[in-house]
Amino acid sequence: EKEFDVLVKGPVSGKTSVNARLGHLDREHDSGLGDFSGMVGNAAVAWDVTGKTRIVAGVARDLTATGLARGGHVQNDRIYIGPTWAATALISVNLRYDHVSRDWKDVPAGSPDSGRNESVNIFSAGVEWQPLRWLAVSGYVRGEKQDSNLNSGYRNTTVGGAVKAFF
Repeated sequence: EKEFDVLVKGPVSGKTSVNARLGHLDREHDSGLGDFSGMVGNAAVAWDVTGKTRIVAGVARDLTATGLARGGHVQNDRIYIGPTWAATALISVNLRYDHVSRDWKDVPAGSPDSGRNESVNIFSAGVEWQPLRWLAVSGYVRGEKQDSNLNSGYRNTTVGGAVKAFF
Protein backbone atom coordinates (compact mmCIF):
# COMPACT_ATOMS: atom_id res chain seq x y z
CA GLU A 1 0.00 0.00 0.00
CA LYS A 2 1.30 3.43 -0.96
CA GLU A 3 -0.22 6.74 0.08
CA PHE A 4 1.02 10.20 -0.72
CA ASP A 5 -0.50 13.03 1.35
CA VAL A 6 -0.29 16.80 1.50
CA LEU A 7 -1.25 18.29 4.87
CA VAL A 8 -2.37 21.84 5.64
CA LYS A 9 -3.05 23.03 9.16
CA GLY A 10 -3.26 26.49 10.59
CA PRO A 11 -5.25 29.54 11.58
CA VAL A 12 -7.38 31.40 9.05
CA SER A 13 -8.25 34.12 11.55
CA GLY A 14 -8.16 34.63 15.30
CA LYS A 15 -11.28 32.46 15.71
CA THR A 16 -11.09 30.08 12.75
CA SER A 17 -8.65 27.32 11.85
CA VAL A 18 -8.42 24.75 9.09
CA ASN A 19 -7.01 21.23 9.06
CA ALA A 20 -6.85 19.42 5.71
CA ARG A 21 -5.26 16.37 4.08
CA LEU A 22 -5.34 15.53 0.38
CA GLY A 23 -3.80 12.31 -0.83
CA HIS A 24 -3.72 9.44 -3.25
CA LEU A 25 -4.00 5.84 -2.05
CA ASP A 26 -2.71 2.94 -4.14
CA ARG A 27 -3.28 -0.56 -2.76
CA GLU A 28 -1.89 -3.58 -4.62
CA HIS A 29 -2.04 -7.27 -3.76
CA ASP A 30 0.21 -10.06 -5.03
CA SER A 31 -2.78 -11.83 -6.61
CA GLY A 32 -4.01 -8.66 -8.34
CA LEU A 33 -7.45 -9.17 -6.81
CA GLY A 34 -8.53 -6.32 -4.61
CA ASP A 35 -6.21 -3.72 -6.15
CA PHE A 36 -7.58 -0.20 -6.03
CA SER A 37 -6.46 3.41 -6.00
CA GLY A 38 -7.93 6.87 -5.78
CA MET A 39 -8.07 10.23 -4.09
CA VAL A 40 -8.49 10.33 -0.30
CA GLY A 41 -8.48 13.12 2.24
CA ASN A 42 -10.38 15.34 4.59
CA ALA A 43 -10.89 18.98 5.43
CA ALA A 44 -12.25 20.50 8.62
CA VAL A 45 -12.92 24.05 9.72
CA ALA A 46 -13.13 24.94 13.41
CA TRP A 47 -14.80 28.19 14.38
CA ASP A 48 -14.64 29.53 17.93
CA VAL A 49 -18.04 31.24 18.05
CA THR A 50 -17.48 32.42 21.62
CA GLY A 51 -14.95 31.69 24.35
CA LYS A 52 -17.04 28.64 25.32
CA THR A 53 -18.53 27.45 22.00
CA ARG A 54 -16.77 25.90 19.02
CA ILE A 55 -18.32 24.54 15.82
CA VAL A 56 -16.40 22.04 13.68
CA ALA A 57 -17.55 21.08 10.18
CA GLY A 58 -15.84 18.95 7.60
CA VAL A 59 -15.76 16.49 4.75
CA ALA A 60 -13.78 13.28 4.28
CA ARG A 61 -13.18 10.59 1.66
CA ASP A 62 -11.62 7.22 2.40
CA LEU A 63 -11.14 4.06 0.38
CA THR A 64 -11.26 0.64 2.04
CA ALA A 65 -11.24 -2.97 0.89
CA THR A 66 -14.63 -4.68 0.64
CA GLY A 67 -13.39 -7.76 2.47
CA LEU A 68 -14.69 -9.88 -0.42
CA ALA A 69 -12.42 -12.58 -1.82
CA ARG A 70 -13.36 -11.43 -5.34
CA GLY A 71 -12.06 -7.89 -4.84
CA GLY A 72 -13.47 -4.40 -5.09
CA HIS A 73 -13.33 -1.47 -2.72
CA VAL A 74 -15.64 0.88 -0.83
CA GLN A 75 -15.57 4.63 -1.29
CA ASN A 76 -16.76 6.40 1.88
CA ASP A 77 -17.74 10.07 1.58
CA ARG A 78 -18.60 11.85 4.84
CA ILE A 79 -19.84 15.30 5.82
CA TYR A 80 -20.21 16.37 9.44
CA ILE A 81 -20.93 19.29 11.70
CA GLY A 82 -21.01 19.63 15.45
CA PRO A 83 -20.78 22.19 18.22
CA THR A 84 -18.98 21.80 21.53
CA TRP A 85 -19.91 23.98 24.49
CA ALA A 86 -17.71 24.34 27.57
CA ALA A 87 -20.39 24.56 30.24
CA THR A 88 -17.74 25.05 32.93
CA ALA A 89 -13.97 24.76 33.11
CA LEU A 90 -14.41 21.03 33.83
CA ILE A 91 -17.51 20.04 31.81
CA SER A 92 -18.15 20.17 28.07
CA VAL A 93 -21.21 19.16 26.05
CA ASN A 94 -21.09 18.17 22.39
CA LEU A 95 -23.44 17.36 19.52
CA ARG A 96 -22.56 15.97 16.09
CA TYR A 97 -24.33 15.06 12.87
CA ASP A 98 -22.65 12.88 10.22
CA HIS A 99 -23.89 11.78 6.81
CA VAL A 100 -21.90 8.99 5.15
CA SER A 101 -22.34 7.68 1.61
CA ARG A 102 -20.76 4.29 0.86
CA ASP A 103 -20.35 3.06 -2.71
CA TRP A 104 -19.03 -0.40 -3.55
CA LYS A 105 -16.80 -0.08 -6.61
CA ASP A 106 -15.07 -2.57 -8.91
CA VAL A 107 -17.02 -5.46 -7.38
CA PRO A 108 -17.25 -8.23 -10.00
CA ALA A 109 -20.60 -8.64 -11.77
CA GLY A 110 -22.70 -11.38 -10.25
CA SER A 111 -21.46 -10.68 -6.74
CA PRO A 112 -24.23 -9.90 -4.21
CA ASP A 113 -22.51 -6.58 -3.45
CA SER A 114 -22.19 -5.45 -7.08
CA GLY A 115 -23.75 -1.99 -7.37
CA ARG A 116 -24.23 -1.68 -3.62
CA ASN A 117 -24.84 1.84 -2.25
CA GLU A 118 -25.56 2.85 1.32
CA SER A 119 -26.16 6.02 3.26
CA VAL A 120 -25.79 6.37 7.00
CA ASN A 121 -27.09 9.25 9.12
CA ILE A 122 -25.58 9.54 12.59
CA PHE A 123 -26.51 11.92 15.40
CA SER A 124 -24.63 11.91 18.69
CA ALA A 125 -24.69 13.87 21.93
CA GLY A 126 -22.20 13.63 24.75
CA VAL A 127 -20.81 15.16 27.88
CA GLU A 128 -17.25 15.09 29.23
CA TRP A 129 -16.06 15.85 32.73
CA GLN A 130 -12.36 16.41 33.37
CA PRO A 131 -11.92 16.60 37.15
CA LEU A 132 -8.13 16.30 36.92
CA ARG A 133 -5.64 17.41 34.29
CA TRP A 134 -4.80 13.77 33.54
CA LEU A 135 -8.31 12.24 33.80
CA ALA A 136 -11.52 12.62 31.76
CA VAL A 137 -14.83 10.77 32.11
CA SER A 138 -17.39 10.92 29.30
CA GLY A 139 -20.74 9.56 28.27
CA TYR A 140 -22.69 9.70 25.01
CA VAL A 141 -25.74 8.55 23.12
CA ARG A 142 -25.55 7.87 19.39
CA GLY A 143 -28.38 7.20 16.97
CA GLU A 144 -27.63 5.68 13.58
CA LYS A 145 -29.83 4.90 10.57
CA GLN A 146 -28.54 3.08 7.51
CA ASP A 147 -30.32 2.80 4.17
CA SER A 148 -29.12 0.45 1.43
CA ASN A 149 -30.21 -0.43 -2.08
CA LEU A 150 -29.53 -4.14 -1.35
CA ASN A 151 -31.09 -4.67 2.08
CA SER A 152 -33.57 -3.13 4.47
CA GLY A 153 -30.90 -1.18 6.36
CA TYR A 154 -30.91 -0.78 10.11
CA ARG A 155 -31.47 1.58 13.02
CA ASN A 156 -29.26 1.54 16.07
CA THR A 157 -28.99 3.47 19.32
CA THR A 158 -25.81 3.18 21.35
CA VAL A 159 -25.20 4.49 24.84
CA GLY A 160 -21.60 4.50 25.95
CA GLY A 161 -19.04 5.84 28.32
CA ALA A 162 -15.30 6.17 28.60
CA VAL A 163 -12.59 6.95 31.08
CA LYS A 164 -9.40 8.48 29.64
CA ALA A 165 -6.06 8.94 31.35
CA PHE A 166 -3.58 11.42 29.84
CA PHE A 167 0.15 10.80 30.27
